[in-house]
Amino acid sequence: MAPIAPFLPPAVGFYYLYRKYWMRGRVLRAQRDIIRLPDSPMRVENEDPLELSHRYEKRAVYFELTALLLLALGVGITLILAFFLSLLL
Repeated sequence: MAPIAPFLPPAVGFYYLYRKYWMRGRVLRAQRDIIRLPDSPMRVENEDPLELSHRYEKRAVYFELTALLLLALGVGITLILAFFLSLLL
């Protein structure tokens, strides 16, 4: 893959970063839901489960918004490159 990497559009790299961040956000949301269960194995004794689930929620939103930003950035760069290349041809 390394020899053809310079010929790939930028959206390919951003897509893989998007998937990585999106998956991490989804895992954090699942963990948040598990923490909210009454007999959750993920609960910490001296910590409020709602506060802990709120922290997981904030981190999940961060990862999902970052993933969407990366996807939009990759598509935007590809569209700009395609536009300027079409002007050259």
